Amino acid sequence: MTSDRSAKKAARARMAATGEAYSTARRVVQARPDHPAPLARPPAIDPREHAVQSHHWGAQTCYLIHYQDRYSAWITGAGPGDQGQVYGMASEAAGRDFVDGWLATQLLHTGWGERIAHIFLLSPSTRNGILYEAGVVQVEDSGIWVTCFDDTSNDGGTRTLGTFGHVQDALEEFAALAEQFFGIWFSQPPEPGHRRSRPRTH
Repeated sequence: MTSDRSAKKAARARMAATGEAYSTARRVVQARPDHPAPLARPPAIDPREHAVQSHHWGAQTCYLIHYQDRYSAWITGAGPGDQGQVYGMASEAAGRDFVDGWLATQLLHTGWGERIAHIFLLSPSTRNGILYEAGVVQVEDSGIWVTCFDDTSNDGGTRTLGTFGHVQDALEEFAALAEQFFGIWFSQPPEPGHRRSRPRTH
């Protein structure tokens, strides 16, 4: 019972950090022993003083912290006095993936910044989620970002992230990522009982 409550808590924490549906977050938590775990007692430090990487999004910031030979990811709260959420990281690489994934989720799912291009494909399976999504977003004082989410492996999805100086370069990368994914996706036979859906753009 205790482990079940712990898994539910970890899944909800992952939902808050990544924007995933509960069912997806719970599946990833159960499948991966190295998933980010909320820290019950974060160290009493200012994350800005120990950050090795950070991304800002509106009033929130996600930091990768290196403190006392350990890595953690801190998502600061939107309001004053809100300490946000802190997650233990297995390694620096895992922490950088987490911080980049957090920004990728914000770019795809929140309305801050100018969305230049966006494409997505809904999953034909019972997950009832998004199989692939990519976007080009221009954010004031941050640059032009290209991000994509790929859940082809049904493992919670992978996120990629990059920044560009010119819109044309970003659009070319966006098109290359989409062409690579859809070239593979539509060359595979569909799952039994499912029809291929076409991507939606806007």
